Amino acid sequence: RTGDRPRRNGGRDCAAQSMLGAILAEHAARKAEREAELGRLRRAAMYAAGPAADAAMEEVNGRVAEVWHTEQLIEAELRRFAAHVTELEERSASWRALYARAHSPLKAMGDAEHLAGLLEADAREVALGLREVRAAAAEGAWRGWEAPAGEADAYRDAVEAAMAGAPLPRAASP
Repeated sequence: RTGDRPRRNGGRDCAAQSMLGAILAEHAARKAEREAELGRLRRAAMYAAGPAADAAMEEVNGRVAEVWHTEQLIEAELRRFAAHVTELEERSASWRALYARAHSPLKAMGDAEHLAGLLEADAREVALGLREVRAAAAEGAWRGWEAPAGEADAYRDAVEAAMAGAPLPRAASP
C-alpha cells in the first residue's frame, strides 16, 4: 500500500537511494581494496616468516638432537655405573664371606695367643720363684723354714728336685 500514499519528499528518495548506492559501492570497493592489501600483506608476512620459521625449526631440531644425544650418553653412563655397582656388590659379598670364614679361626687364634701369654707369664713367675728357691737353698736359708705339718717332706722334695733341675712333681687334684 505504499503506492497509494503520496510522496512527501518530492522525489528525493530516488536521489538518496542513488547516493546510498554510491556510498555502498565505494565502501565495497574500499573493502575489496583492503582485503586485497591484507591478502598481499599476509602473503608477504608468510613469505618473510618462512625463512625465520625454518631457521627457528632448525634451531629447535638441532637442540632436540643435542638433548637426545646427551640423553643417550647419560643412559650409557648409567648402564656402566649399574654394571660397576653390581661388580662392587659382588666383590663386597666376597669380602664379607671371606671375613666370616676367617673371623672365627682368627678369634680362636687370638684367644689361644692370650692363653699362651698367660701361661708364659705364669711360667716366668714359677721360674723366678725357683731361682729364688735355688738361691735360698744355696745359702742354706730354706733349711730353717718350717712347713705346715705333714707337708714338710713334700716341700723338701720339691725344692731338692728343683735344685737338681728335675721337673716338679704334679700336685694331687683336690
